[in-house]
Amino acid sequence: ERSPGEAPAKSKGAAARSRRPATSAFSPSPQPSPPAGAGVEGGIAAGSALAYDLATLLVLARRDLVRFFRQPSRLAGALGQPLIFWLVIGGGLSGTFRLPGAEVSYLAYFFPGVVLMVVLFAAIFTTASVIEDRHRGFLQSVQAGPGSRPGLVLGKTLGSASVALTQAALF
Repeated sequence: ERSPGEAPAKSKGAAARSRRPATSAFSPSPQPSPPAGAGVEGGIAAGSALAYDLATLLVLARRDLVRFFRQPSRLAGALGQPLIFWLVIGGGLSGTFRLPGAEVSYLAYFFPGVVLMVVLFAAIFTTASVIEDRHRGFLQSVQAGPGSRPGLVLGKTLGSASVALTQAALF
């Protein structure tokens, strides 16, 4: 029993709830604190949100590039398909299209369009990789990390742009 001036005892569930920080559905989730003694890495404090976002961005971009170079079929398709398209279609149509007064061959005229096609196909395959990452649970595990959602989006964007520009440069 309790005395008249004593506060009522809390149940185990109420005590556990009172120890949690109050958050609402609209407040951002708390970022984990850095380990004790964490220093400065690359000029950015190791515990700052910017450092977590930058790390997320770089890891995702590097992951996309590594995945591209480790899949020989994807690498062969990225290089072979535009080359065949440029040589077969461009070579086949070069006799048909003559620009009056132009000294540029049709293959030279057709080349920038093929490079843009490479970048477009890379964007399409990136969309497919985002869907694949979502089905495998990879995106959910990245969201559970300390980086923010904009860091995730920028990392996937930087990775896909790097892959597209690498494909265009290799062609």
